[in-house]
Amino acid sequence: MENQSLILSFSDTNESFEFQNGFSFIKSEKLFNVLRNENFKNEDYPLVIKSLNDNKINEVFQIKINIKHVGYFLVNFAYEENGKEKYSPLIDRIKQLKDDDIDNKEEQLLKIEKVILILNEFEPIYSIFIGRDDTFSYLKECNKVKPSFPLLFPQIDEDISAEVVERKIKEKKKISFDFRKIKDLFDIEKPFFKIDYLFDLLFSLFIAFSFYTAVAFFYKDDLKGLIFVAQILFYGFCLGYSLYLFKYKDKREAHKGEDIIISTYILVGTALGNFVSYIVTTYLLKMADVPLLVLPLVFSFILCLSILPLMKLVYNLIKKKK
Repeated sequence: MENQSLILSFSDTNESFEFQNGFSFIKSEKLFNVLRNENFKNEDYPLVIKSLNDNKINEVFQIKINIKHVGYFLVNFAYEENGKEKYSPLIDRIKQLKDDDIDNKEEQLLKIEKVILILNEFEPIYSIFIGRDDTFSYLKECNKVKPSFPLLFPQIDEDISAEVVERKIKEKKKISFDFRKIKDLFDIEKPFFKIDYLFDLLFSLFIAFSFYTAVAFFYKDDLKGLIFVAQILFYGFCLGYSLYLFKYKDKREAHKGEDIIISTYILVGTALGNFVSYIVTTYLLKMADVPLLVLPLVFSFILCLSILPLMKLVYNLIKKKK
């Protein structure tokens, strides 16, 4: 990549972006949303590396380098069959940077420079760094290292400065709020309905129905509640597996706010399940002497909503072991 520009292009719109060796900010949000993904998540994007014979953006050998409490690099090399063997010395060098001083922010920031110096020896096509704004501000002032490859960052607020931050701390620690966080929170892409969402709602409904009904039977010392405990386990597995098939099976790219949409369907399904269960137990099963069971209502929401993050955790653990 020496003395050669990195040119990225969307083949469907002919939008092109050119970057030189060294630090560069990505001003296009559309481009950043693709490059921030690990390569296997970019299969469906029409982005190509024009300066590398129009290679698709996912057809690279990629290494992810984590720096705890700071951020991570996604480093990209031209794809080769023996990539793991060829770049094993690079991986070994990076592993040597690990130490026990993980809570010292300054030491962690220094690792960024060390990583760049190592990467300079291996000449990647390009790398993107994902981290916090204060990390980018630190690198902006850093003159100790210069990447010999395009090192890309998301665009940041140019008005940020250490002096302003220090003054705010001294002024009675005034509370400030970044309203862009609200925008990011509700930046949700369509579609708002899919068959998969409907399954999430139904399985949540069955879980909540079974949870409340089981507790109602146990309240009356009736062991029929065990039947509904088994149903809780069964539908809990169904909900987790449904989420896995939808989010990870085909390694597709997630839409913005997708987890918020899924959680909303789960909330609605859980609420409906509790309502139906209360009606059934009180009027159809003649359990009018059973009071409104508040704890099962609360725990059914906690149980259903916890399945999505639990499934993510299990998936990431399995992926790391592989």
